[in-house]
Amino acid sequence: MDKITTILIMILLTFFSSLGMLLLKIGSKKIGSLKQKISTIILKIINLYIIIGVLLYLGVSVIFIWLLQTNELSFLYPITAINYFFIIALSVIVLKEKMNINKWIGLIFIVFGITLLSL
Repeated sequence: MDKITTILIMILLTFFSSLGMLLLKIGSKKIGSLKQKISTIILKIINLYIIIGVLLYLGVSVIFIWLLQTNELSFLYPITAINYFFIIALSVIVLKEKMNINKWIGLIFIVFGITLLSL
């Protein structure tokens, strides 16, 4: 597999990883208080958002392991920093979270660093 294809797969993996985190966040809000019996907590944790979020993480991990077989970790792992971009975008769009100037500047530095590492 060529380098461009690997990078594109990694970008997709980071998006699905971010989507999984978003689903875990949404699912965690549906749990409510955890000051209850363990059986009640387990039943609350088992909701569709959390199940899909965990399955996305599992799928991403399996494909990442497959990519590790033929690529250097030092090449693949820095690409996962794109997660910061996806998390911020999803948080602002879906969760209606606010962005401040420090987050935008930090995001610009992350994207710049990823670009340098991928050259």
